Amino acid sequence: MLDKAQVYQLVRNRIWILQYRKSKFNQPVLLTLIGNKELSDEIFFCIIFHENGRLEVPTTVGFVPAEYGSWDFDEKTQEILFISKDGQFQTVASLPESLPYGDKLVAMQIKTPLPNDARIRMFVNDPHLDHFAITKRSVENHQTYFIPRENFEYSLFGKLRWLGFNVKIIDHGEKLLNFFNEIYEYLIRHPQIEDIVISSNNVSETIFTAERTLAFRKEHNQAAFDYLSGKRTAIIEFLVMVLSENNLRLFNDNVQHDDVTMLQNLLTTKFEDRYKLIDIPNFN
Repeated sequence: MLDKAQVYQLVRNRIWILQYRKSKFNQPVLLTLIGNKELSDEIFFCIIFHENGRLEVPTTVGFVPAEYGSWDFDEKTQEILFISKDGQFQTVASLPESLPYGDKLVAMQIKTPLPNDARIRMFVNDPHLDHFAITKRSVENHQTYFIPRENFEYSLFGKLRWLGFNVKIIDHGEKLLNFFNEIYEYLIRHPQIEDIVISSNNVSETIFTAERTLAFRKEHNQAAFDYLSGKRTAIIEFLVMVLSENNLRLFNDNVQHDDVTMLQNLLTTKFEDRYKLIDIPNFN
């Protein structure tokens, strides 16, 4: 039997994200609330437990549901209690339990039903998001999604985690070739990564083609280099050729073409019949 102090040790220093699922689906879906549109169009509701019973909401949601005013623990029933702001209502949740999918995910299932709502609600903890320390995430997963820091939004992280992808944020991704160079260095340091998506925008598409084939977003019937995906062997080969070609260009004053022209030439000469163009709606 646990007491409140022991339960706090289980839930402390973690971010718990409110999610839901319908009984016929296996994986939960992010529950988003209206937030500050200057920061994000999708704001997920999450909480941090404090020892004194306070609940902290670290995201910029437009409102905090009244039922989450504070928390307590019922030692007799071994259940977590969320107490409404006016102290008149309690929402009951289970102790944290491991989920059968994802990477080290645990959840507290909310037992108190909502009227006319058959969805299963839960607070899910993903250890990669604790303290918002994204850069300290585990890389045990073999699937990784790369995105520049300036374009990253937390809603994307939640969507990709249910697809089994780690998210690696690149700090210097403003320039395309710098972005590629940092990704290459990261992949060399982490040989276990096999499935790779590289995107400059917050899209949760993870489209793959054949083993040695790259996939690029199609724009005007040409490859756009703001989204590509592929297996490790193909991605590494492409990045090595790109960086090598760029180094040669830097030392040749007679070569004046821009980055995109160089990449297009590289595709047609080195990767002919080894890449596909894919449509990604609402990319920009």
